[in-house]
Amino acid sequence: MALTTLGYGAMQAGTVLQTSFHTFTTQTSVTANSYADVGGSSFTFTPKLASSLLHITASVHCYTYRSSNANGGTYDINVDGSVVSAAGTAREFYVNIGGASNLYCFSRQDKEVTVSASNTSAKTIKLQMKNYDSDDSGGFRINDGAEYKSTIKVEEIAQ
Repeated sequence: MALTTLGYGAMQAGTVLQTSFHTFTTQTSVTANSYADVGGSSFTFTPKLASSLLHITASVHCYTYRSSNANGGTYDINVDGSVVSAAGTAREFYVNIGGASNLYCFSRQDKEVTVSASNTSAKTIKLQMKNYDSDDSGGFRINDGAEYKSTIKVEEIAQ
């Protein structure tokens, strides 16, 4: 069993050293298939140990729309300027209703990643998003009407 020392005693690997919980309600809309920052999602987190892991969980209210039968989008977790949860396509959240003349779909989407802290410098954590199909007035939105809450939780875990 590995122990980590942090100035006030030894801890087992797997011990949660600290937790941060960030809530935001800012509405952000995109129509392009390129990354845009999600408004209100950015915050900083400073790890206590360079050797720890950061377990990051996001729970986001998503809305996709289009004056046709299908659309979607994706959001990703970004740490210090690097996307760490890329889906590989902008349709991680996707709805298709054949023959529909309009599409509106609301859903809560969750995502989790684990990254190495690598140092004890403050990390900027934020979400980025992109739309799947902009044809026929297609778009993707987070926190529609600023009426919903989305969250990001960071847990620092000793290794």
